[in-house]
Amino acid sequence: MIYSIFQAVASNFTPESGLKFSPLCLTKQGMNYVFYVESDRVAARLENLSTNVYLVSGQPLSIRVERSPPPKVVVTEEMWEKAKQVMSERY
Repeated sequence: MIYSIFQAVASNFTPESGLKFSPLCLTKQGMNYVFYVESDRVAARLENLSTNVYLVSGQPLSIRVERSPPPKVVVTEEMWEKAKQVMSERY
């Protein structure tokens, strides 16, 4: 599910927008998906996408933007391989 959320959001960052979507981290906290990004412009773009990105169920994705440091995450080999796969599918 996280992968499809990532793809749905990333597809809204087109070359025309002049912004690259490369979150520092993506986590799931309860029913919420949290993106940690470096740029205020990317954060603003995410906030503008709220309720304009739809899940497979047809429900709009609610995005909230808050300032906070990224969590400390231990990256496993499996996580690294998935990240490489996602990055290789970007244009």
